[in-house]
Amino acid sequence: MSSLPKPSDPAATPGGTHSIVLIGALGTIVYMLGFAAPASGLLELTVTPMVAALAPYGYLGIDLLFIALGIWLSRMGRDAGTRAGFALAIADAALLPILLTVALASAIGLLLALTTPASFAVVERTFSFGFGADFRDALVTTLLVIVIGSGRGFASRIFDAGVIWLALSTADRLLNLSLGLETLLATHHAAAVIFGLLLERLWCRRADEGEQALFLLSAIAVTANAVMQAHDIGQIYGVEPRSDVLLVLMPALLLLIFAIPHFSRVLAFAQGWSLAGLEGLLLVSGPGITALAVTRLELPAGPTILLGLVVAFAGGKLIGTLADLIHDGIVRRLSGHS
Repeated sequence: MSSLPKPSDPAATPGGTHSIVLIGALGTIVYMLGFAAPASGLLELTVTPMVAALAPYGYLGIDLLFIALGIWLSRMGRDAGTRAGFALAIADAALLPILLTVALASAIGLLLALTTPASFAVVERTFSFGFGADFRDALVTTLLVIVIGSGRGFASRIFDAGVIWLALSTADRLLNLSLGLETLLATHHAAAVIFGLLLERLWCRRADEGEQALFLLSAIAVTANAVMQAHDIGQIYGVEPRSDVLLVLMPALLLLIFAIPHFSRVLAFAQGWSLAGLEGLLLVSGPGITALAVTRLELPAGPTILLGLVVAFAGGKLIGTLADLIHDGIVRRLSGHS
């Protein structure tokens, strides 16, 4: 019996996604600690003008993570022979680290709630802040791509479904049609996932003219959605990222992502840290913010962000190592019975 790839093994994810995941995780952590948590009143941080100017744009990192998800699903779906094999491959690569991260985050949150007076409400609020709609959308988009299928004809099905998916999600998002599709189609991040699905085809030089056209449309939709998200952020927190900056910054990020394979040697270091950053993001956005909230520490935002990054990547590395040990044990046990 051949051994399965370890969940945190760089070979288990397609090339190019490591850097995207790393940049996305960094940006999201900066956004959460430097802007969203203080602006929402969860944390009492002293925000410097530099952090106040830069941190609001870190939310673009969330779209980068969904683009990386699309790339990863495209590679996995193309290599899998059946839907069942597709689902099993995804579960083998990602389920164990996610379960360990959520379990650890929940245990820390419960411990904080039990040991800190009157903190249950704070824990509930901070955990919904960290494990909310974005986490749900990642699960929904993964299930949708599994339903689309895998193996032979996967690319054509992705194109046909992608056209409808992009049209419906963009219409619901930009025109505010209130069709109830926000959860069903993950409309906030559908364009980013479709962009990633097609980008993997372009990287492999397999995209036809129709796919290239849909790729460009999805890039426009990702940029438009970033502007819409900025408006939503303004309504929630009272501070809206500037749309003129976003109209330059988001396309620049998409162009950078498109060109990442040309810098694979320079960015090779990302392979060892991308999954750690993603797992660490879940730790920081859940129990990390909770710990700061229940202790009511008044800290400068800059050092808090640096501390959050260190804790995120150290915790992510620890979870990845533990996942590998458990995975190796499962493989050895299965091999012993074969």
